[in-house]
Amino acid sequence: MAVLAAFESRAVLEKEAALDTATERLSNALRRAFAKQERILLAELRPLRSRFAALESPRPVSDTEWQVALAVALASTQDEILAAWAAGVTDAMMIGGGMAAADFQIAFDIEHPRAAAYLRAEGAKMITRIEATTRRRVEREIGKMLDEGVGWPEFAKRLRAKFRHFREKKPQRHIRDRADLIAVTETGNAFEAASEIVGLDLESAGIPMEKSWLTVGDERVSDGCKANQARGWIAIRELFPSGHSRPLRFSGCRCTSLRQIVRDRDGDGD
Repeated sequence: MAVLAAFESRAVLEKEAALDTATERLSNALRRAFAKQERILLAELRPLRSRFAALESPRPVSDTEWQVALAVALASTQDEILAAWAAGVTDAMMIGGGMAAADFQIAFDIEHPRAAAYLRAEGAKMITRIEATTRRRVEREIGKMLDEGVGWPEFAKRLRAKFRHFREKKPQRHIRDRADLIAVTETGNAFEAASEIVGLDLESAGIPMEKSWLTVGDERVSDGCKANQARGWIAIRELFPSGHSRPLRFSGCRCTSLRQIVRDRDGDGD
């Protein structure tokens, strides 16, 4: 049991270390994109700054005007975010698939149909998710400022602060900022998806496979992830108690999964 526990602990650490470079590259690219969105949004609104005079109407610009400006800012970074995501996620899939395949002395190819389908589908979803969250948070802040009737200097200051919150690093935290949260989640999901592909391929080839859920084992692990781990080894196509086929269970989840060939539970096998 001690050997198994050590192996499982190593699996978590190896995943984190293997993904470090891909995750950092993606998070830095997202920070640059958020900074660009801030610059473009303020540039789009700056010609209207004379209408943000103190004691003026609390609605110096219409909802349409600032919503159009926000749409322009978000559209300006779509291509670079998608390119950075594709690079980071491709690396993460190669790492996850490669590590899983190596355990069974086979190869993993990023051109695998399931891998290619993941990249196509998740890229579009990722852009939609990121933009929806940015839009919701910025719209809330802008609406609040317009209701308060703040002048342009204060409006610009608070808008900059909102975007800085998306990208400012917070040392000594697992998730340092929104950019880091997105990158950790996207690379982690890609790693686990590729590992899952390896297991499903082996199962399809007639090799009975099973999987287990592995947490990091500290006090921050959620009850849902603990329950998944407690379930132990299950069939490769079975769902864990949370309803997930694999980690990640939520954004920033630190869990990973293990796969192995089904062994004789009665002790008659090798």
